[in-house]
Amino acid sequence: MSALPTTHQPSRDAPAFTRRFVAPRPPLRLSRRQVGMLVWVSLGAAGVVVVIPQLGELQASLATLSGLVPVWVAAGLALVATRYAMAVISLQAAVDRPIPFGPTLLVQLASSFIGRLTPEGLGWLVLNQRYLERAGLPRSAGIAAIAMKVLAGGLSRVIIALAVVAAIGGGDVPGLQLTRAWPAAFAIVLALAVAGSLAVRVTRSRAPRAMESLQSGARALHAVLTRPSRAAVLFGSAASLTLLPALALAASVRAVGVEADLASVFAVYLGGSAIASVSPTPGNLGAVEAALTAGLTAIGVPIGPAIAAVLVYRLITFWLPVVPGFLAFRALQTRNLL
Repeated sequence: MSALPTTHQPSRDAPAFTRRFVAPRPPLRLSRRQVGMLVWVSLGAAGVVVVIPQLGELQASLATLSGLVPVWVAAGLALVATRYAMAVISLQAAVDRPIPFGPTLLVQLASSFIGRLTPEGLGWLVLNQRYLERAGLPRSAGIAAIAMKVLAGGLSRVIIALAVVAAIGGGDVPGLQLTRAWPAAFAIVLALAVAGSLAVRVTRSRAPRAMESLQSGARALHAVLTRPSRAAVLFGSAASLTLLPALALAASVRAVGVEADLASVFAVYLGGSAIASVSPTPGNLGAVEAALTAGLTAIGVPIGPAIAAVLVYRLITFWLPVVPGFLAFRALQTRNLL
């Protein structure tokens, strides 16, 4: 009698990381409905690109886009690439066991593709949870690690927001008057408060298990704080996940030939992303564009260049990563890592 097939048994010669994986789960597949949603989102994005400049100053926007500074566009792309690498480091710091850089980077890239089909953050959460389980972590440990990473990111964002408010409100930023600074600072704090209250209501009313996950994350975070080196890596990488996209927005503004104060651009990014975070559209499509455009015009950027800068920013942070994200997603499926 022939031996039973051992398709799913890892070879003794396989790498140690591969042998640590548990029995394979059904691969994560995209349904026809999700693919159709991606098509509609792409068409909607094309509509945003065409319609928004018509609502503002069409000629000014097109003229600005035709005169992009390539060096600043390249700088924005480098910042986006660095953010994916820092996302890997952040997850590695949150997990209490070694996980390889390469496969974890593929997961972060794949999130940029799945995130175009789901509300902001949901696709990232699902992919990372499945990946950590396939890497051999118990579900409770994976949930605690992700919750700890989210908590560290939230605390870092609040600290950065307070620092920006202090810089603007203190009048130390050249060319920015106090009368214009305090409304922007108030908008940031208000947006963060609204987003936080909505998140608490959602987790309490619709997802009771989320509160347990946050409590597990808080306990894990407390354990990390007793290890200064790991805590420094966790909070440093978490802070970079907020700083790098804000710098990418600043690079996009410079790419369209406008010199805006860095602290003001940070305030626009923090306030705009907090307001757009409550949008139910995949990737906060539409809400981000509107919020950032309004914020840039509020700090003195003309409407035409403001629209062009936001379009460049969304291109390098939202749309261009879709292609490598799709390739990473397929690679993860092929290697049975999801």
